[in-house]
Amino acid sequence: MPPRNLPMSRLLVLALGVLGVILAGPACREEPPEDVVTSPQEAEPPRPILVPADAQDASDAPHALPASGEVPAWVKTEPIRVAVGGEMGRFLPDMAMVEVARTFEGIRLARTTYERQVSPQQDPSLTCRADVWYFEAGDPLDAFGLFSLMSRRRGLTIRWQDGSAREIRSEQGRRVLLAWQGNACVRIVSEDCPSEDEEADPLVHLLDRIIFYLPAAEPPVLLRALPAEGRRESKVWVVRDPNALRWADDVRVRDLPPAELTARLGLTGEPVLMIASVPIGARQEAAPDAEPVTRLEAAPDAEPATRSGEPLLIWVVDYPHEQQAWEAYERYEVVVAEGRSARDRATHVLEPVGPFLAGTWSADQENSLAALGELRELLPFAVQTHPALMPATAPAEPATAPAEPATAPADCAAISFDGNAFL
Repeated sequence: MPPRNLPMSRLLVLALGVLGVILAGPACREEPPEDVVTSPQEAEPPRPILVPADAQDASDAPHALPASGEVPAWVKTEPIRVAVGGEMGRFLPDMAMVEVARTFEGIRLARTTYERQVSPQQDPSLTCRADVWYFEAGDPLDAFGLFSLMSRRRGLTIRWQDGSAREIRSEQGRRVLLAWQGNACVRIVSEDCPSEDEEADPLVHLLDRIIFYLPAAEPPVLLRALPAEGRRESKVWVVRDPNALRWADDVRVRDLPPAELTARLGLTGEPVLMIASVPIGARQEAAPDAEPVTRLEAAPDAEPATRSGEPLLIWVVDYPHEQQAWEAYERYEVVVAEGRSARDRATHVLEPVGPFLAGTWSADQENSLAALGELRELLPFAVQTHPALMPATAPAEPATAPAEPATAPADCAAISFDGNAFL
């Protein structure tokens, strides 16, 4: 029974209010949005787990190869393994590369693999893999020689930032990064790392870190002798054993007869043979008052030079001692005097400049003589810093040129090789 002091009208209003709340309750309850429920197939795939293998590295692993995390996001997933001589075949994909590496002095190979997670904007379930081959040589020329035979592009500059030479290319669906720095040659191959601009490229960052702590070295003297425009379109190879030239990416260089090169140039393992293929239009006259070149700078961005005819093949041999250069020059004079073939008369050689012997293998006599004239001007600067002539390593009785070279021509002699044609 309702209270006596409450009017019937107020009781009616209160009852209607309670009834309204009860009826409106279900409509006011918050329902979950339909798209919140997701199926297992739509869930984000798990990120791969990369396990560092640094603890298993060889005890003599090169310090230049970074540990996991030293380069952001890169994890060393395969331990560093080190090999020399024939043992390098365990870590190299091509036995020809083993044979080439063994033609140089003191080559030591370190092999490892790095991986990193692909960015979420791409495929978060995948990783980027980089296989690394690190060749360490006893001499910068040997390391550059390996670089020159692995390289496949014409044109080369030495980076002013660190003194390294680099090449980035695509090869059978893979990205290949190649670099020379001091006593090391580095090769990185990746099949699944996306190509990005160089500033943001994770592969370039990995390469940067590997060569960062390596001391720089002077490039080969023949490369330093080429003008900047010539370097943009030329190719340089460096070998101790001419048999390694069969791996060169130039048919004329591959066809050079190793036995004749060895006999005439005295390539017994210590001398270093440098060969440059230089487009004729890219060769420039050297300024007579040019300053000595001790470090290459990047070639200027200019229009390619007009080329005509077959590129010149210019060569320089760096001997441990000056006497060896003169002995090789005398052997060439015998071939010149005999003049058995057109090829013998199509190649020119310059009298030794210190421990350097230079020449050309080209039927273009005018440009050959001009190129040798430029070398004659530039080689004396290289002689000043040649290891065999430095006070710390100079012999007690420096060798001198023969008193009377047999009929040495005033300018240069025309010679070539018997055997395979290369002109």
